[in-house]
Amino acid sequence: MSRTRWLTPATGFLAGYTHTLNPYVGCAYGCSYCYVRRLPVALFRGEPWGEWAQRKQGEPATLASELARAKRKGPVTVFFSSVTDPYQPLEAKERLSRALLAAMADEPPEHVDVARHERSTRLEEHEVRR
Repeated sequence: MSRTRWLTPATGFLAGYTHTLNPYVGCAYGCSYCYVRRLPVALFRGEPWGEWAQRKQGEPATLASELARAKRKGPVTVFFSSVTDPYQPLEAKERLSRALLAAMADEPPEHVDVARHERSTRLEEHEVRR
């Protein structure tokens, strides 16, 4: 059984970051301007973009060890949610983004940017930033 890797090396227009982190696959918002709707994850799903989202499987606590490994190679900067919204409706039930931010607090990267849709429900990020 393979284990979820939370961090993905950043490439392309995100090259200013070392990694991306996406807690969900898909997105419930389906914004017409979203570039992800033209990527394979959206094109080959068989369901319209904006009508599905699923939680990535894995334990959020493993993110701290991934960050520690990455930091041994140099400074780590994370773009949190480059292809999904971390606070979409599913987050109210799963609370995965919140758990991943808490794991980051245990092994903080040098910098984190959190991208979210203006309609998304924002959780209390400041609680995990203590």
